[in-house]
Amino acid sequence: MNVSVVICTHNRSSMLADLLQSFKYQTVSPGEYELIVVDNASSDKTEEIVLHASRDMTNLQYFYEPELGLSHARNKGIKKANGEIIAFIDDDALPESDWIEVLIRSFQSFFPEPVCVGGRILPQWEVPKPAWFPDGAHVQSLSLIDSGDAPIWLFTPSLGAGNLAVKKSAFTQIGEFNTRLGRKGSALFSMEEILFLFMVLQEYGKQSLLYQPDAIVHHRITEDRIADQRYVFRRSYWDGVSKAVMKNIISRMDFHGKFGSSWIQSAKYGKIGGMVESALRLVQGFLLAFQAAAGMDRKKFTECLIKLAFGTGEMLETVKSFLFIREEVSGDV
Repeated sequence: MNVSVVICTHNRSSMLADLLQSFKYQTVSPGEYELIVVDNASSDKTEEIVLHASRDMTNLQYFYEPELGLSHARNKGIKKANGEIIAFIDDDALPESDWIEVLIRSFQSFFPEPVCVGGRILPQWEVPKPAWFPDGAHVQSLSLIDSGDAPIWLFTPSLGAGNLAVKKSAFTQIGEFNTRLGRKGSALFSMEEILFLFMVLQEYGKQSLLYQPDAIVHHRITEDRIADQRYVFRRSYWDGVSKAVMKNIISRMDFHGKFGSSWIQSAKYGKIGGMVESALRLVQGFLLAFQAAAGMDRKKFTECLIKLAFGTGEMLETVKSFLFIREEVSGDV
């Protein structure tokens, strides 16, 4: 089973060099996988770093994607991939030495054979973890995932694209990542993989997304992300915006009867449903914030503010869509 590892990068050449170096220690031979680096309009030494690494890594390829946007870069990687499995990892992550081996084994040993396999994304703190940071292992604002110690089938799209392997045939069947979503430079859009995984569940059924805890990557948490709380709140706000955009896209899709009754789809993913959900999230966040403040619990208080930032972004984007301030987004995947 051949694997294509796709690494999308934008102006992180030093981190990229460390990531490429780590693949020299994978437990599978270089002949079993290819490394594809997609340079997404970088202005640093990214190309130089990749070309230097390719001198003794014969399975490494470099491609340039001029259209700024993570989804554009990932889609370029999909098009260039030759493997039947495409594995994504972020440029600021480091995989365990058996990462590729575990992914291959997961596709081969589970029945039914999964369409997507994702694993843990654990923090690698480059500075001490701040006292205000919440204890939860699954922290969306820092792209961390830990859903337990046992492999499980997931009934919700709750894997992360920083540690995700997908059958290439699924992209042919469903389509690639929606370029309306996904980070674009300093704009922290997200949810492109959540929309894709949602589509996988609709197309292939409940036993299609596998969480495999033994597939581990370590996400480097740099000081600029936790020097204060601003990045976490800003990222949470944009996650809320992205969720509203994603739900707007879903509300326009035709699932040929697989999704369920149209009124359910409209209620859950339509504009009114989105406003109700985001309003409830805001109310919950305020109530929890008051409770945390009364108890002088900094971690709980931060967690509540994260929820409030997310709910605010979701609400504002939903209102914009409702009032037609923003142009209607395409329903294409």
